[in-house]
Amino acid sequence: MADHWIQGAVKHPGALTAAAKRNGRSKLQEAKAEAKSSNPHIRARGVLGERFIKGDLRK
Repeated sequence: MADHWIQGAVKHPGALTAAAKRNGRSKLQEAKAEAKSSNPHIRARGVLGERFIKGDLRK
C-alpha cells in the first residue's frame, strides 16, 4: 500500500497515454512536449509524466 501512494494522487490516470496516442507520439515525447505548454494544467501533467516515466518520484 505504501509503495503505491502516488497512484491515489493522480487525478486523471491515462490522460498522458491518451494524448500521446492521439498525437502519434510516445509517452515520453508527449510528456516532454506538454512540459513546455503555456497551460499550467497540461504543463503539470507533462512534468509529472516525465518524472513517472524516468522513475524519479523523489525530485
